Parts: sequence; C-alpha cells; structure tokens
Amino acid sequence: MKPEEESTDAGAELVTYECRLDRTALGNVLRTGAVIKENNVRRVLRGRVGEITVYAKLFKRRAKRARIEWDNTVRMAEKGLPVPRPLAVGRLAAEEFVVVEGIAGAAEIIPSLRRARRELPPDEFLARKRRYLSAVGKLVRNVHDAGFFHGDLQGGNLLVDVADKIWLIDLHRVRAERVSERRRIRSLARVVMAFRGVWTAGDEQSLLEGYGAPLVWRGPILRGAERMIRKRFRSRTKRCLMNSSRFHVSRIGDCRVFHRREVAPEEMVKVAGMAGSKVRGAEDSREAGDAGCCESQRTDNVGVSERGRTGEARGSRGEQLFVKRYKPGWRGILKATLGFGRGRNAWVAANGLLARGIPTAEPKALVERWRWGLLVEAALVTAKLDLMPLNRFVEETALGPSEKDELTVALARFVRKLHDLGVYHNDLKGHNILVERRTDSDVPEDGGRWTFYLVDLDGLRFGRVSERRRLKNLAQLDVTVPDQLTAEHRRRFMAEYFGSDAPLDEYARRIARLQKGMTRWWKVRREARGATKC
Repeated sequence: MKPEEESTDAGAELVTYECRLDRTALGNVLRTGAVIKENNVRRVLRGRVGEITVYAKLFKRRAKRARIEWDNTVRMAEKGLPVPRPLAVGRLAAEEFVVVEGIAGAAEIIPSLRRARRELPPDEFLARKRRYLSAVGKLVRNVHDAGFFHGDLQGGNLLVDVADKIWLIDLHRVRAERVSERRRIRSLARVVMAFRGVWTAGDEQSLLEGYGAPLVWRGPILRGAERMIRKRFRSRTKRCLMNSSRFHVSRIGDCRVFHRREVAPEEMVKVAGMAGSKVRGAEDSREAGDAGCCESQRTDNVGVSERGRTGEARGSRGEQLFVKRYKPGWRGILKATLGFGRGRNAWVAANGLLARGIPTAEPKALVERWRWGLLVEAALVTAKLDLMPLNRFVEETALGPSEKDELTVALARFVRKLHDLGVYHNDLKGHNILVERRTDSDVPEDGGRWTFYLVDLDGLRFGRVSERRRLKNLAQLDVTVPDQLTAEHRRRFMAEYFGSDAPLDEYARRIARLQKGMTRWWKVRREARGATKC
C-alpha cells in the first residue's frame, strides 16, 4: 500500500490504509466494540455499522498480518471464493487492524455439528455431517485451483450459514502459490483433524468425493491427520509451562507459580501452604473418598519423596480446592530440579489430559519453592471433585444388572480411549478412577451416561502404549475392582476393549500372570484398611 493512500486522524491516532466504511463509525467499533476473543497476539471485536455486523481483528504483535489478511481477502473475493467482504485496514495507536463484514447466520462448523448430534436422529446427523464434509472438500478444491494455500484449515476457520454454505475466514496464513499434491493432501489431513470430535469411519469418502481426489490419497490423508493430532496434543500439553493465552508463570518470593490466567498466583501460594498458611484438612482427606482425589493419596506418607500430603482448601470465591504437596528427599530434590519432579509431572499430565478431551480434576496451579537453586517443595492445586472412586462406587452403590452392563462397557471404552490416545497411567487401579453417573435428563452430547475422571497423575506418561503396558493396566483394574462385577462382566469388558474377534483367552492368561504379585499386595492393603476403619 502506498503512503499517499493513507488518511490520518491524528487526534484519535487512527490511520486507515483502505476504508470502505464511515471513519467515525469505524473508530467507534475499534474503541467500544465487544471483545469476543483475545490472546497474546491479537484480539477480535464485534460491532455494528448501520445495518451490518462487522468484525475487527487488532494485532498486538506481528502487525504485518493485518495487511496480509487484507490482501488475501481482497484477492480471494475477486476470485469468487466464499470469504467475508473486506471493509477496512489500518492502524489504531500501536495495533494494526483489519475489518470484515460478518456473515449473516453463520456459525463455526464443528459446534454446529455437535448441536446437531444432540438434536437430530443418528441417520439425519450422519447425512448432514457428510454433506458438510463434501461441501468443505469442494471449497478446499476451489481454493487450491484458484492458486491459494490456507495453512490453518482448522474447525474455527470454517463457518456454515443457514443455507449450509461453507465460508473460509482467518486468512492471514493464506499463500498465493501453485499448490502441489503434497500440500493438497496436507490440507485435507487438516480438515480430518478439525473434524476429529465428530469423525466416524467412512467419513473420509465424503471429503474425497467433494474434493474430487483419487482414492489412493486416503491413506496419506489419514496418516497425516494422525501425525497432526499427536503434534497438536504435544504442543497444547507444553503450554502449561510457559506464558501463553491460557497460562502464566509468576514469581512470588522464593516460589515459582505455573497457573491459569484467571487464577491469582498469590492466592495459590497461600492455598498451597507456602506463605505461612497451612493446608486445611490434611488429616481428614484419608477417609474422604469423594474429595476429588484418590485413596492412594494418603496422609500417612507425609515427607516421603514418592507421595505427598493432601488436603482441602477454599478459594477466595468460595470454590472448593484440593491440594497435594510434594516434599521430596535428596534424590527427589535432584530429580525435581532437573525437571522430573512428580509435582510438575502431575501438572503437565492434568493439562495434557484436558487437551486430549479426557476428564480429570481441573488443575489450577503448580507452586514450586526453590532454595539455593534447588526445587525443595511443590504443591499441585486442583478443583475438588465430589465423586466416588470406582472401587467404592461398585461396592457401595446398588446397581441393577443393566446398569452394571452399561458401566462395564463404558469403562472398557474409556480405558481403550486412554491407550489409543497414548496415555499410560502406571497405577490404573479402581481408586484412581472417579465415577459420575448422569440421569436421563442430564446425558451429555456424546450420549454417554457414565463419565470417568482420572486422578493421581504424578506417574502418568504420554506416548505410544505397548501391549504389555495395556495388559498391565487391565490387570491392575481387574485386581482392584470388587467382586460385584462378576466374571461375566469382566469378560464383557475384555470383549469391548479388544473386540469380540480377539483371542480373549490368551489375553486373560497373560493378565493372570501379571496379577500374581498384585493380588497378594492388594489383598493385604484392603484388609489393613478394613482393620483401620474398625
């Protein structure tokens, strides 16, 4: 853009390079528009100019993106591609902005499909989803044929309007180039990744037909999507250890606090008991099976490097919190200083589970106390879950035959999902899985009555789960789940986890061999707990 094309309002520090709106109305939108999204790089505002809704994107950093997005939007609109109408580009103080017209009745495609899954019969939902996939495939083909490559084809950048027309937004990562076959496959793999929350086997056929791609692309597209998903999970997991749109790292005295941005770090230091205040209820948490933790988090191991002291606390807004403190010995201090402490591992694991869509107690903060360059103490603060662990739930709750069957199938699917997502819990016993049973009127959008929460995460690992580790987890569960789930239920669990065509008898023998030491240890522990209660 040429400097002579600029129009400046010096008093308001508003500079426009191109403007198809009234400047006064534009200034009002930029200064008083509703903030609908904000992160470290940009914020998005929504406002009204006359009869139309407009969206303004202001870049705090990487200001050139505003001009890039304007140029891409103009060129793609001239090619007849479904993109928002560009209205203005310029600078407000230190932020550069781009403004586009809102699309009437448009919504993000993935949330729209999730709502449809709740509201429509399965056949109608499947037909709508595959119609959308075919339309997305056609749109991507048109974009490529027009000589554009969108480097961020994720679900939030695909909108669908009331006429089921697909629109493309967020165009600052579009490049004008001849699109190679490799990049075409990569774009379709990104679409598959975007639809992963509603994806079912066979959906790729609709996408390929819409794009007009040969069937030999199917394998590379699905493998590429799996790699992208794993990479995305790793990236989102690491964000909790750095300053990002959701997390922040603060220094409070000799403490380093990793926390969510909406959480006050000073409050977390006090809750963790590292600012003169003690953790309330540490002694009572041993009997609190519904305290949002597992029964293995017991207070009789205070000061031992492998376990921590647990307790409850109340936040400044009245929310119930759960605290687990780690006070390692010298060997544990050295490991923690090098970044391998159990507290930090539990913090990363909890956020990694949420990134993968696996329920757990929401992590609020990790507080680490450093002295003489060594990490001497840590505390993990999470939300409290008023739920029972699986072993107590099965033992103490009166479940009918059909409910036991549903619980068994849902548990098998949950454990299989963990392993398929590369999640390995080295202590996957019944007391480390909390159970939530929903009523018919409160069933979530995925249709599941049962929700399982994974806790006690300081030994959890991400990565490929080998067959031996899968069998070890199944052996741990089988030993610790009470006999109210009969041998028939356990066999049904195996069939659901492995598939009815798998060699279930061979797997059962291998699991039995792994249980030899576990059975004796768990029996002694259960008897000791019973004697303590008496």
